[in-house]
Amino acid sequence: MVICLRFLALVLFASTVHAQSVRVLSDRTLTGEAALVHDVRWASKDALYVTSYSSGVLQVGADSGAVQRVGFAEPGRRCPSCVLLGVSDTHIVTSFPVYKLAWKQTTKPRIHTFVFDAVVDLDVHDDRLLILGSRTEDEKWAPDGAVAWVGSLQSDLKDLRPVLYSSRGPKEMTVARCGFLEPGAARFFEDGSYVVVPGFEPDAYLYDRTGKLIHTWQTAKLGFLDRCELPEPQVQALSADPEQRALWRSKRILIDDVLPTRAGPALLLHRVQKGVAHWTMLILHRDRPPSRIELPFTAPSDVASLRADIHGNRIAFLIRTFGEWRDTKPAPSRLIIAELR
Repeated sequence: MVICLRFLALVLFASTVHAQSVRVLSDRTLTGEAALVHDVRWASKDALYVTSYSSGVLQVGADSGAVQRVGFAEPGRRCPSCVLLGVSDTHIVTSFPVYKLAWKQTTKPRIHTFVFDAVVDLDVHDDRLLILGSRTEDEKWAPDGAVAWVGSLQSDLKDLRPVLYSSRGPKEMTVARCGFLEPGAARFFEDGSYVVVPGFEPDAYLYDRTGKLIHTWQTAKLGFLDRCELPEPQVQALSADPEQRALWRSKRILIDDVLPTRAGPALLLHRVQKGVAHWTMLILHRDRPPSRIELPFTAPSDVASLRADIHGNRIAFLIRTFGEWRDTKPAPSRLIIAELR
């Protein structure tokens, strides 16, 4: 009996030692220039960067909410690239999902631009840029089937090279066909390794800092849409009609972002129930099944989406609610600071 009780105690300890939860520390509705922002990264332990199409890159106090401009847009002018965001100690990178990519060194004012045809997601580590997306060559979409790329900003991306190719081959044009659905995510870890979750086709890929593939997770059984297999008429209909696109997305579990946690890549999965957006954090492990955390917040909209960044054990969640094609005014963005425990 004593042995059985000891064994049971060990089993219970083993089952909880890896258990994690997310505790909300603050939940703030952003106002002023930061009211309608798209992406978020930690600037320091006390401040965050967010992207605003109308105001450029803004710095927001994590606790105070104080806002100041960082650059990328002159007063009174818009910032066409300020949607997706990547930040390192040396560089800030922004990109619109189509064509427009820009970056600057954190200590210098000059803005560099680069044309990349379709960007699903991006991140930066030191001066290395990671892009999940697709390019055209000789007026043809991705003739080699490349869907993820790495290059050096110091070299003006002259060394940009593919690190992942579509398993379905170049003729499928998966990014070109389904990029408007915003599938997939990519992110660097602190040591320079990185994860790519295409979203428009199965699996998640972990690379070391040299670009060597070191692990692959099969995503077919993780409970979210991990591929793009839409017939061409549906592709055309969804690309032309944002309301139909929102309806299509609201009926599926999709990936909004991925976080580089110490335990492994954490997928942020989005689902809509009765018009309310919910999110699940799915942490992928290399040696055991994934950990699942139901995030302790929701958004009262079927068009809300989530972007996030992690600093130590603190996570900044940014909820965006853009339905500009509808008659209602877009809801202000929400910044949630939480603790991963």
